[in-house]
Amino acid sequence: MSIQDLPPDFELLLNQLLNGEDEDFSTLEFERFQNYLLSDPRALQHYFEYLDINSGIQTDMSEQLQTLEKIVDGEPAQPPRETSKTPLGKRASLIHYPLIVTASLLLFLAVEWITSGDFLWKRTADSVSKTNLTNQPYIATLTRSTDCVWGGMSLPEFSGQRLLSDDLVLEQGVAEFRFDSGVRLIIEGPTKIKVKTACCAELDYGKMVLHGYEAAPEFSLVTPLLTFHDIGTEYGAKIDKNGDVDLHVFEGAVRVDPNQKNEQFAESIIIKGGQARHLN
Repeated sequence: MSIQDLPPDFELLLNQLLNGEDEDFSTLEFERFQNYLLSDPRALQHYFEYLDINSGIQTDMSEQLQTLEKIVDGEPAQPPRETSKTPLGKRASLIHYPLIVTASLLLFLAVEWITSGDFLWKRTADSVSKTNLTNQPYIATLTRSTDCVWGGMSLPEFSGQRLLSDDLVLEQGVAEFRFDSGVRLIIEGPTKIKVKTACCAELDYGKMVLHGYEAAPEFSLVTPLLTFHDIGTEYGAKIDKNGDVDLHVFEGAVRVDPNQKNEQFAESIIIKGGQARHLN
């Protein structure tokens, strides 16, 4: 890549800076040149190369960062080393201090990206998002777990643990949850469930028994094909991975809504206590 690959205006501004003209940049020219350095890494690279050629600045990235740190920390600058290079005179005096600081800051950001793979403010944003996650409200409690083996990413650790909205995979054993709405839900592994809200859960597959609470709002259990709504109910169900459901209503009633067009029924039905249905 050569400087001809960059906009002609950049080359003109760079030559004006380094050729020792009598007048400094105007404010507008300075802003245009600075914008090139900020927006195009190739321009920044050429700028450093010209600085190396014209002022003998070393291209080693770590040395440039050390120089920047000394400027920021207010440490006294080291006396220049004597070299055999010809004095730069007027040309060197035209290398603007603000441009050097801007380029050095960009270089610092480049090193930060290379070494950490991220920027400081991005890491701060990530930490804020993690804090927000911990501030989510709890919606249920794991009240009982018997011979449980958990899979997936979220692993409940003990009975009595409070739960956020999350996916849970019970490989084996029996677990009981009490939602903050008052509803109790018992599952037997293998079962995959997502605790969504205090009044809703998603069950992809597995076995469950729900004990409704009359004073609680309607509780919805969403399966791949159907949604069950508790009406002061006690019911059990076995949900296959293909979405088929064997439903047994012990007390009260369950309203069943299809999640999509269904060959067995196309609208809501009520299944009362003492009834059992195979639904697909």
